[in-house]
Amino acid sequence: MQEGTLSIEKFLEQHLNENTEKIETALLDSHLGDGGAPSLDNYEIDEAEFDSETLKGSIQFDYVVGYYFGCDDMDNSSEYDVTCDFEIDRAEQKLILTLPDTPEREPDTY
Repeated sequence: MQEGTLSIEKFLEQHLNENTEKIETALLDSHLGDGGAPSLDNYEIDEAEFDSETLKGSIQFDYVVGYYFGCDDMDNSSEYDVTCDFEIDRAEQKLILTLPDTPEREPDTY
């Protein structure tokens, strides 16, 4: 990202669109231990902040996770939001987005 060639909004939009699948997977993976068969039904960027001096900021994603419980033939969904930090590597023209960690699932015991 060279000085004055691309607005921060366009830069974020471009890099987030190029990585939609990775973002969706990270958001969904953080709910795999919730039970049922979760699916990401919708996500959007609610707000973003950026400090042009430090090249760091944050993005809040709002999203809906649908859960299907096959044995009970039941569906439900829940709304979530998560704020992710990011920084821009100007030299590499990269957006470094810190996505939520995937919680480790406890092993099944029988």
